[in-house]
Parts: sequence; C-alpha cells; structure tokens
Amino acid sequence: MSKSPLPNLHFRQAQITDVPAIRQLLADDALGKTREDLSGQGLENYLEAFSAIQDDPRNE
Repeated sequence: MSKSPLPNLHFRQAQITDVPAIRQLLADDALGKTREDLSGQGLENYLEAFSAIQDDPRNE
C-alpha cells in the first residue's frame, strides 16, 4: 500500500464558522473574482444558504 502524500489530512463536516473562509476560497479564482459577492450582504447570503443546507433532513 502506498503512503498518502498528505498524511495529516483529515475530513470533517463544515461548520458555520467555516463559511467566511469557504467564501474567500470560492472568490480566489478567475471565475470567482467576477461572480462572488464579498460584501457584508454576500456573507449573510452564504450563511443563510449554509443554514438551509445544514437544516435539510436530506443532507448527510
């Protein structure tokens, strides 16, 4: 068996406190720079969307 190139990589479910960093990652590419809203209202939209996904019983 080969060793993972990232042995300390761990996966976990995202938390609402991760949303600002996720939004920044989305905005940090050629497409995201033109479509992501980094304003305060943009963050509120992302937080609302995250909460809706988190509250959906079909989300695992």
